[in-house]
Amino acid sequence: MYRFATTQTSKKTIMLEELDHNDLDSDVIYSHSVLEFVTVANELCKLVEHVSSLTKRDFIDKSHKLLAFVYLKASMLPNFENVYEGSAEKFVAEHDWEWIRAAVENKLVTHNKFVDISDPIYPESDNVTSLSLAECFADIYQDLKDFTTAYNVGTLESMNDSLWECKESFQNYWGERLLAVSREFHLINYGVADLADEMPTNREVDSFQPDNWFTKEILSGDTDE
Repeated sequence: MYRFATTQTSKKTIMLEELDHNDLDSDVIYSHSVLEFVTVANELCKLVEHVSSLTKRDFIDKSHKLLAFVYLKASMLPNFENVYEGSAEKFVAEHDWEWIRAAVENKLVTHNKFVDISDPIYPESDNVTSLSLAECFADIYQDLKDFTTAYNVGTLESMNDSLWECKESFQNYWGERLLAVSREFHLINYGVADLADEMPTNREVDSFQPDNWFTKEILSGDTDE
């Protein structure tokens, strides 16, 4: 399910230039574990963005491997604190989320199963959501793309908070979706499923791509300082 993006963050009462060294640790932001997570998260985003150019077999096989790496590296992120109050800046628009969902659905077709997602905070509750694998991919993509974009173009403060929010979301939101997709792809990869390509359900999905907002803004010189 797409979660509406916010483009502004609210600062704490102290000014950024008055931040104590302990409030922002660049050693964490550029640590080995974080850089590895950035790398695999970016690779998964690129794979999903190019799903239309892959065969079903290749997409399932490659994404299954990358999902395992993303989960491992996310689970190894260090503990640290956020700088700002409120949400980190977001970059994935609703139509980007919808494109990813539709593109993955077109690739999986009959293998676009529905899975039950439990609430990690209250696993024993009846709060279970049924999502398609394509929706899970779009949710995972949204959080990872928002983070990797902020990490690549943001200030140290925004990089820190995007990483912090992505880690929190991994624990409470997209991590469960990733495991659900991994389980289904494990059954497909090592089962007897026919992975031949099928007729897409939505033939118009290949006519557009998610907005490359970063390239557009760099070329136009319309970036924020």
